[in-house]
Amino acid sequence: MKATDLRIGNYIQYIPIKNPVKVIAVDSRYNSIVHDNSIALIDGQYEPVPYNEKWCLKFGLKENNQSSHFQKRYNLPDDRFVIYLEEEYGEHKVVFEGNDLTFFRYVHEIQNLCFAVTGDELTEKNLMDAK
Repeated sequence: MKATDLRIGNYIQYIPIKNPVKVIAVDSRYNSIVHDNSIALIDGQYEPVPYNEKWCLKFGLKENNQSSHFQKRYNLPDDRFVIYLEEEYGEHKVVFEGNDLTFFRYVHEIQNLCFAVTGDELTEKNLMDAK
């Protein structure tokens, strides 16, 4: 993963501690990023965060009424977009108005896609947001 794949607000994983952190600055000249603890990381010190159902919940996404025991579906903030979770395969599908749009594996990829197609940031929701 290169720094140019990231946007401010994306979540990445700091390799030594395998802990997701939020990107607050990107420097594509040196392929480095700064995360929310104000620590600069260079290429090789960070990696993408695999997407799973926990991230749907962190982002406050609503489970689609067409979910089943075999396949979970979550709506993005714009209800025309649906994520089909395929945790067994590690690659998840995004559908737009019933048509396959793309596949993704990592948190930053769905964050970037959501911003590109809706103009809205996909960020963690906290208890205050839920009220």
